[in-house]
Amino acid sequence: MLDVVTQVLAVCLVSYAIAVLMPSSRALLVATLLLALATLIGGLREWWTLQPGGCSRACKIEDLLDIPLLPIARAGFITGAIVRAITFLPQARGLSPRAVVVSCLAGSAVALALVVFAPSLVYWRPLRIL
Repeated sequence: MLDVVTQVLAVCLVSYAIAVLMPSSRALLVATLLLALATLIGGLREWWTLQPGGCSRACKIEDLLDIPLLPIARAGFITGAIVRAITFLPQARGLSPRAVVVSCLAGSAVALALVVFAPSLVYWRPLRIL
């Protein structure tokens, strides 16, 4: 069975790869809007529940391992969507395929660094009223 760190890295990289391999800007936009809708619904559901959980301000790596993998997948997808959107820009159309691949690989390092070094950004929750 895979250990937790391997699962976290795999979820981040797979969701990143899904976003980076989008064939068109319309497909990327639809996938990003679906992710935003799912995040909004999940955030509203957590906002209305009475049980506090997770971390909202300052997370450590130990707190990150206790949470579900969905926020990690979301962080990987958003990073991949940003990298892919940059490659869709008109100025980037003239780039060689090698430059696009290098930028996508550099973005995967950013996605992993985000998950490892900034877990409070990965697992952000809305503030509660109650």
